[in-house]
Amino acid sequence: MIRHEYAAFCKDFDPLEKVGERAAKFRAIAERAMCRSGTAKEATDVARLHRPPETEMLAWVHTRMSDRAIRFILKPVVFAASLVPVLYWPWAASMHQLNVNPFNAIVRDTGFWSLRFLCLTVALTPLRWLTGWHAFVKFRRMIGLFAFFYAAIHFAAYIAFDSLREQMSLTLRAMAADAPRPFFAIGYLSLVLMVPLAATSTAGMIRRLGGPRWRGVHRLVYPAAIAGVIHMYWPWTTTYLPRYAVMLAAIVAVRIHKYTSTRASAGTQR
Repeated sequence: MIRHEYAAFCKDFDPLEKVGERAAKFRAIAERAMCRSGTAKEATDVARLHRPPETEMLAWVHTRMSDRAIRFILKPVVFAASLVPVLYWPWAASMHQLNVNPFNAIVRDTGFWSLRFLCLTVALTPLRWLTGWHAFVKFRRMIGLFAFFYAAIHFAAYIAFDSLREQMSLTLRAMAADAPRPFFAIGYLSLVLMVPLAATSTAGMIRRLGGPRWRGVHRLVYPAAIAGVIHMYWPWTTTYLPRYAVMLAAIVAVRIHKYTSTRASAGTQR
């Protein structure tokens, strides 16, 4: 009976009918098939065999257009926009647009940009859950690599600008002496945690490590982001609440809620 409904549905195809209306009819027949059989097997089989041709065509066009738009339009735009701070700092320094100490301004700004990209990296998956737009994950590797890129510039600028005032040997000696201090120790920790994230971001490393181990390594992004927040706002005061700390806390709360709800639903199904 259900198969006959699908046959009639496809035979009476009206190209002027709205796609949304046809999709609603398609879902209604699938639901009736599932209710009559008691399982989703018949509905799945019928949907696969009798899916309207224009539905498959539109899905294929939408997927291909989305992939092409992301690859050739959105990704280059995001990549170029992520490089804007690097182009801005030399211009701002030459035009005296930075503060009285441009070296310190560049060191501080590179640290904050690394923190921004870190927070954005961990926010992409919750944004995918909330919006249903799965293409967010296509930007995760790029944004994460930019977080490491700006962290590396932050560290290199700190060494380079300090060595302008003193010899490199004295700078390295001073860094070793400052390492036990919380401000520097937490910053070094954040940078060290980001190194394996950047090193294993390629598709080849994903295949080499395997999915579970790769995901385990990339959970280091959370302690790296937390260490980055603490480092950039050190010493902490109670006069105000840092906005990036609030953002990161909200992201972690969403991830914990998703994890606990998934575990609870899995336990219920057992």
